[in-house]
Amino acid sequence: MADIPKTLGKPRETRMIGNATGEALKTADMSNVPSIFQEYRRQGHEIHGLLISLEKERAQYIEDGCSLWEIPHPLPIALTFAWNAYVRQVLGEKLVSTDMLDTSPKDETFAQAELFYKEVEPWFAAAKSASEIPDYPYDIETTAPLPSWRCARSECSVAQLEAALNTCTELEFSTKRTLALFSEKASSPEELADQSTFKQMAENIASAIAAARHILRNNLLPEEQLNLEDHTLNALALLSSLGQLLSKPNLSDKTDQYAKYNPVSERWRLTDPDERIIRAADPKYVDELNRWWKQDPNHKETLALGDAIDTALQVEAIKRFADANPHQPSFWDTCPWPSIYHVHRPVTIAGNTLAPGDNFVADLSPPFGTHGQKHLRIQPTLPRSPILS
Repeated sequence: MADIPKTLGKPRETRMIGNATGEALKTADMSNVPSIFQEYRRQGHEIHGLLISLEKERAQYIEDGCSLWEIPHPLPIALTFAWNAYVRQVLGEKLVSTDMLDTSPKDETFAQAELFYKEVEPWFAAAKSASEIPDYPYDIETTAPLPSWRCARSECSVAQLEAALNTCTELEFSTKRTLALFSEKASSPEELADQSTFKQMAENIASAIAAARHILRNNLLPEEQLNLEDHTLNALALLSSLGQLLSKPNLSDKTDQYAKYNPVSERWRLTDPDERIIRAADPKYVDELNRWWKQDPNHKETLALGDAIDTALQVEAIKRFADANPHQPSFWDTCPWPSIYHVHRPVTIAGNTLAPGDNFVADLSPPFGTHGQKHLRIQPTLPRSPILS
């Protein structure tokens, strides 16, 4: 979980508010929901009211002629914290409501719901503190990612994905309303660039939701479940980030950049970032990647290799080959299309000792070996083609 400023001030007593979600929960049959989740749901009803109150305060500044980039501290921070609490609360509620229909395993769904619910109170308490203390002493610089989507099986259940998709629909309504304010107020080149980014994110969200709905409407086939997961979690990751950026436009979006195209990070983790943008938008390549992922017998080792490469990049022991050689191939043209890297300083990755001047690529194509082992292909000369030999 991202760092949350410690709470200042005493939180107010929680109360029921008259919103659509709250009214539905009052009449829901919660007899088969564990008591802890009933308490989570009851305590979350004030969040929506706080978010609406803060949005009204922002609207007043706009009406008075203030730019969205000039909203005074600490209102943007309070809005960001409230949004993060709201997103997690809605996700928890949708998941628990889904499981009340006995459409997915209770232990798995409730465990996922609890991951979201446990983050609600810290964000909510921080939002109330920021909204109540004029000289709130903390600031934030980056967006906060959602908790990981942890499933007992290799893919999320359809019922869980439907809950996430219903969450997306609710969150999209809120971001559209706020985005309309940005359309009226952007003026400087920086603000216009932000506006363009936010609009593109909104378009990607709408496309992902529409694609997921289309799959559900057309009798979901087993092989299409990964595509449903891709589109749904893509929209959810984007909405989480977009809501924060609309609350505080000068935030740096530190969520995985490829989540803007496909947030199922485990499958796209090792894909070259430039190729990721292109291929994640093409169903043909998405299907090919899904087949590759299913054939991989050792996902843990694959992700560990990605971690090792990321660490080497962060300490600048290696760099993407294309960054220094823009006219040379940047990736290995075999699924999952990993980057080619150039070694700047001695480094060991996955048991391979690399020397300055080496170029390498992660060999992740089937067959994977007896236990799914992966290795690096290393050569000291420049690659002659996208496929290293």
